[in-house]
Amino acid sequence: LITMFYNKSYSLGRILYNMGWCYGMMMIMEQEAQKKEYYKKTCIKYFQQSCSIVELYKDKFVEQAIKEKRKLWKL
Repeated sequence: LITMFYNKSYSLGRILYNMGWCYGMMMIMEQEAQKKEYYKKTCIKYFQQSCSIVELYKDKFVEQAIKEKRKLWKL
């Protein structure tokens, strides 16, 4: 049971990263300033949630991906 919870939580960090990445891509493609700002805030929110989880489980791959995207997208 503990292993199952660990695996679910571990994958949650990656799921949240993917959601943040999707919002980041929508932010880049959006032309309207109001929607662009909404997508940016949502992207940051998901990246922060993902960071909290991946730091706990020491998932260096996702942690590095988040850092790279934040630099690239100037978040």
